[in-house]
Amino acid sequence: MATPYSHQTPIRVKCVATCKSQRALTVVSNQNKIETGIYKTTTTCSLTDGDSVYITIKNGSDFEFEEGGSYVVKNYTLSQKYSRLCLFITRATRKFRTAPLAVAESAEKAAKEALFPPSQCMTGEEEDIFSNTRYRCHNLIQSQFTRF
Repeated sequence: MATPYSHQTPIRVKCVATCKSQRALTVVSNQNKIETGIYKTTTTCSLTDGDSVYITIKNGSDFEFEEGGSYVVKNYTLSQKYSRLCLFITRATRKFRTAPLAVAESAEKAAKEALFPPSQCMTGEEEDIFSNTRYRCHNLIQSQFTRF
């Protein structure tokens, strides 16, 4: 029986792209000036084995994999819980840096797009550009700021 989390055989992957993001956990108002109190830093890496794209997410400012490096990963946990293949690194996981892995340019492009999705082309001539979820989210955030 398949489970949402399953251990896989060792894989050989190449880290194509990395991203570091910070999110404010607390906001402090000090003398009519709003400042961020505490940040949460998350690092994300996009990996490919030439066929599949894997995303790793780690709390903290240090990357799990180095961009451009090739690795063999053992005892990892693979999940599709977040609607994409996520490779979770645990204490039991072992990763080894190896000789460069040659992957197709299309596989590298797919891995980069998993981490940095391309923007949709809009001309401004569309009848209802706000039906797009990206625009709705942006407008919601703007309205939150104006009410604050």
